[in-house]
Amino acid sequence: MSAVVSLGVGKLRYLDRLEPKNGDWPRWQVCYCGICKTDRLLAWSTGTEGLVLGHEVVCRDGRGHYYALNNEINCGNCDYCRENLTSHCRHLYELGVTHHGGFANWLSAPPHSLYLLPLRDARLGMLVEPLACAIHGVERLCIALALQQVAEPRILIIGSGVAGKMLAHLLYHRVTARLTLCDIDAEAMAWARNMSIKCRSIPFHEHYHVVIECSGGQGALALALSAVRRAGAVMIYGIPDSGEALPISMRDIFNRELTLLASMAGCTQETFSEAIRYLEQHQAFFATLLGRQVSLQQLPGELLHNAPQAGTRSWVTVTPQ
Repeated sequence: MSAVVSLGVGKLRYLDRLEPKNGDWPRWQVCYCGICKTDRLLAWSTGTEGLVLGHEVVCRDGRGHYYALNNEINCGNCDYCRENLTSHCRHLYELGVTHHGGFANWLSAPPHSLYLLPLRDARLGMLVEPLACAIHGVERLCIALALQQVAEPRILIIGSGVAGKMLAHLLYHRVTARLTLCDIDAEAMAWARNMSIKCRSIPFHEHYHVVIECSGGQGALALALSAVRRAGAVMIYGIPDSGEALPISMRDIFNRELTLLASMAGCTQETFSEAIRYLEQHQAFFATLLGRQVSLQQLPGELLHNAPQAGTRSWVTVTPQ
């Protein structure tokens, strides 16, 4: 059995004689695994030594059926689980984060964490987990939209990476609003023009009712706060740098009556099932998000040193089909 294992901060190694297990859960053959920003951050973080990363996983059973993995294994009994906030479970197992994940030929996981894929292209199953997170983000965003007393609020999405594209696509199809996409790379926004989404390299000042910061880039949150109008809302969706402080004073938040909210994970049974249905309806669009393909042997260099192609998800072919 082969796997890529973390040996510490900035150290990954391909091993062809490693059999990672997660307790007594059954084993599933891993076919594909996406490479996201969380994986890149974990590869350069402490506390991952001996861990197999990878959580955007497509598995296959002995009958040839393909499944998407919900890597969040919750207890189902704590106060957060009872409130359906399972990403905050007090006893959460996260495959690829706290326990062995999908950068290996085989993965141990409970059967209830695998969802059958009704897709023509099983590779798209790698996008189910990030799409479920985006659906959770839209659900939280609706709380902020309810505070806006306008029929068509102006919504700005900063960053046209995979997360920004997913959120923009969801909002276009599910919310009545005037959408604007902002990115420093004009080519990364080309897809949005076909959907009547406005594109700008620099947003208007204090203009938008709601701003979603998707990039996690340096200075992006300050840009979001300068773009939101008074009594508006800013959602932090892109992963901020560790230790990064809010670039605004409490007094400014108070004076401008701003609402700040965040969205992190959110892969419940409902959002995961909804993500699969949405993917099935829009397979052509999501196929454009699949970027550079690498082998498991090439993964250490890809994960540590290469950025993904703009607006796409790099991915690993783990078990050749």
